[in-house]
Amino acid sequence: MKNCFTLLLFLFTFSLSAQVLFEQDFENGMAPMTLVDNDGLTPAPNVANFADAWTVSNNADLSNGTNVAVSNSWYNPAGQADDWMITPAISGISATTILRWEAKAQDPDYPDGYSVLISTAGAELGDFTDEVFSVGSEMTEFQERGVSLAAYEGQTIYIAFRNNSTDQFLLVVDNILVTNAASWDMQVSALSTNKFATTGNDVSITGEVKNVGTQEINAFTLSWTDGINNYEQTIDNVSIPSFGTYSFTHETPLSVTEAIPYNYTVTVSNPNGNEDANLEDNSADGLVSGLAFIPSRRVVVEEGTGTWCGWCPRGAVALEYMEDNHAETFIGIAVHNGNNDPMVVSEYDSGLGFQGFPSSHVDRTVLGTNPESSNLESIHNQRLQDITPVELDQEITYDANTRQVSATVNTTFAATTSGDFRVSLVITEDGVTGTTSGYNQVNYYAGGGNGSMGGYENLPDPVPATDMVYDHVARALLGGFNGVAGSIPADVTANNTYDYTFEYTLPANMDPSNINIVALILDNDNGQILNGHKVHLSDVAVNTVEEVAPNFAINVFPNPLTESTSIEVELDQAYDVNLVVTNSLGQKVAQRNYGQLSGKTLLPFNRGNLQAGIYYLNITIGTESITKRIVIQN
Repeated sequence: MKNCFTLLLFLFTFSLSAQVLFEQDFENGMAPMTLVDNDGLTPAPNVANFADAWTVSNNADLSNGTNVAVSNSWYNPAGQADDWMITPAISGISATTILRWEAKAQDPDYPDGYSVLISTAGAELGDFTDEVFSVGSEMTEFQERGVSLAAYEGQTIYIAFRNNSTDQFLLVVDNILVTNAASWDMQVSALSTNKFATTGNDVSITGEVKNVGTQEINAFTLSWTDGINNYEQTIDNVSIPSFGTYSFTHETPLSVTEAIPYNYTVTVSNPNGNEDANLEDNSADGLVSGLAFIPSRRVVVEEGTGTWCGWCPRGAVALEYMEDNHAETFIGIAVHNGNNDPMVVSEYDSGLGFQGFPSSHVDRTVLGTNPESSNLESIHNQRLQDITPVELDQEITYDANTRQVSATVNTTFAATTSGDFRVSLVITEDGVTGTTSGYNQVNYYAGGGNGSMGGYENLPDPVPATDMVYDHVARALLGGFNGVAGSIPADVTANNTYDYTFEYTLPANMDPSNINIVALILDNDNGQILNGHKVHLSDVAVNTVEEVAPNFAINVFPNPLTESTSIEVELDQAYDVNLVVTNSLGQKVAQRNYGQLSGKTLLPFNRGNLQAGIYYLNITIGTESITKRIVIQN
């Protein structure tokens, strides 16, 4: 969506010993660049600040922490951009000269493209006859781009960046550099190895290498080590041009035999049999954690919305669609924004940092994405394929007299690992209504002129408060946006469970029957949500994990288990005893009626065909129930 900004960080590196012929980082403004607005079109109101061909901006949501150059292609009426940014004359070009820069498109749904052109005749637009780079849709994270200028050896050149997109959004360019580089220089630019794997499996060592020299690379050595053994492989018959990349899979995988962390280092060397000119970036470290079981994943979507926002019904419709079709694996939270919106939780709103609405973060990993049904469903399905290292559930109690909610968040790690893991709790409410004008919903879909949108096309603009019901509304944020520091130990062990309890009193204006308790576990090292868990407060009687009757006792041992465990039941009189086993998604996987028992009895439980993971033994004794959590290991 065009009005959404995201903040991403990019590290731009180059050899400090290289001879710099031209450099522009925009920290001192646009000079000495020449700007040409060759389209003469009028920017759309949302991007009126970017009316010039290119504009210097330090907006944190656009930049990489510094000033950047921004070009707009969203016009009213729509049209094609033709915006030029031209360098002054650059001389001293040699066979080893390269051009490097960073660029990104701001919006994944409306990604700008551009071209880079060279002139040897002058700085007039007609002089730029050589196109040395072009991309139809730039990526939405800063990309380091580069081309060789060897063809212009001994000549004086001008370089032009041209935004030629039609009805897109914003293009960002930074750190333009013309420098003499080494002939042979490679780097490990990315590792894509799976971070988690179940024990007994092999994990392929994968990633990407980049040619940051001036010569094409046709062969190189790729190796990885676990600190004890070194596995070396020659990769040949490849063609990696200057600033091109190559995705690799090493022929020797890493074997995961235990639920422990496995550190490894990947190194690239010997480009075309030559010594690499810069060894500082030839290696990258990675970590694979062995898992004792595969935790159940739930995908958390935090949607930025507001009653003032005419396009925001799109997000409400999408959350409802996801809830209806993916209830077991999807958690939606509507986070309101705006001075006149009565449902704003300020800390939550500011923490998400949305600059345009509607917008959404998925697991705080996919940032600033369009909260439209098909888009969220696609990302949700992709995220389910990524293994999470931690299982999450809750023990909830609620006192109807005091309106006190006690939520104990249980985090069970499948891996022995370390990090800054934290828990946070969100109180959400469905069925929220109001009578003041702040509850009116601005609706740009009224009348159907902007297409159908879940029935909003049949409602007026604005939709009056008397006709509006808001679901998934974030009402309170406990533990802070980044979670509670120290709520989980820095070093965690596979199969161990760590508990943290939150207390909250429901305000009088909240309906307990519409309240949801959403637990989040965060990786504070990267800000991502590792997993989530939601409990409807109306189901607390089912989900409460406690001994609810004083006249019997239950114990389960061993726990964790590999093949079987025993349920020790001690009863003071005869009761009918029933067992229902559910998985972490609440699905029934086994059941048994033991008939009438009394005294102390051992009830055997065998895992049978159950996979490794977390399960719940729901034991009914007479009219009372108790739930015990068990962990099944491989």
